[in-house]
Amino acid sequence: MTDTPAINPHEETLDFKSAIVKDCYSYWRGKVIGDRLPSRSDIDPVDIPKLMPHAVILDVRREPELDFRYRLIGNLCCGTSFQRPHGLVVFGD
Repeated sequence: MTDTPAINPHEETLDFKSAIVKDCYSYWRGKVIGDRLPSRSDIDPVDIPKLMPHAVILDVRREPELDFRYRLIGNLCCGTSFQRPHGLVVFGD
């Protein structure tokens, strides 16, 4: 684990079955500063090329109302779940 404080009180008992999920969580967790969760600008795809085919990044818009849009969806996610969802609204019409 990292030296950052636990976000999840059960974090020490996490048992990842997938190496991809474990690597992704470790990278993301390493970007946590204090109690601030990582933002998009904290994530550098160059650091994680093996994880990018599995990545899903959402834009969060708060105005005029809460809205989520797909910014990036890795090729492996698109191949199994979606067809070109980049820019589409996550929830809604």
